[in-house]
Amino acid sequence: MTNFITDIQSYLQSYFQPTNTHAAACALSEDELEQLIASGTYPSASYQVQHHFQCTSFVADKKQHTNQAWHRSSHQNWHQALKQNHIKTETQAFELFTSIYLEAHQVHFDSPLGQAMQHFWPTIATLPEEVYLNASWSYFQQGVYGVCSRDGLPETIFKKQCGVKFIDHLMAQQAQFSNVEVEQILQIIDWLDHAAAPFAPHETATSSRQRCIINARIHFRQFLTADNISR
Repeated sequence: MTNFITDIQSYLQSYFQPTNTHAAACALSEDELEQLIASGTYPSASYQVQHHFQCTSFVADKKQHTNQAWHRSSHQNWHQALKQNHIKTETQAFELFTSIYLEAHQVHFDSPLGQAMQHFWPTIATLPEEVYLNASWSYFQQGVYGVCSRDGLPETIFKKQCGVKFIDHLMAQQAQFSNVEVEQILQIIDWLDHAAAPFAPHETATSSRQRCIINARIHFRQFLTADNISR
């Protein structure tokens, strides 16, 4: 139990901020931050941590319960984007989120790595449907991507979603791959690695990082022939 508490505290302090610290980083009061969240323009805290303390002795029995919200530190960059673009409403915020997301989509699939992905899966570059973007926006508002992507921001969210979808697709194919193809796949996994969150220690085993990065590297490396292994 002590290791779990130490590990989660270290993880949260590395990537997240409690509400008061996060509000200050955004040059907001805590009330102003909560108002932004309530307006639907800013993501909620990604973690809620409850502490239960009890100290019992011959003299007294003392109990205390606290709840602390932790926000992704890099979400303050979203606050800056809201200010710079004069965003006031949820509709405007969604439009900004979508424009950044779709720009990341286009830039990636115009790149050599994105074109390599299309070699394996020709339709992966199809633009996401509105229902998919709406769902992504909803998860963003809930703070979900603060947990599962590297910075919880729209461009990185696209990369995380795209990479996971691609690796899951290839893993399901049960196909054979040449050394050149495996090298391309491993480059894509590296790209995903930079977009995916490290996850808290107690989350890793059931996370997309375990499935699509850790396990996937092992899976695809087995296709490399002995005379051409570079990784």
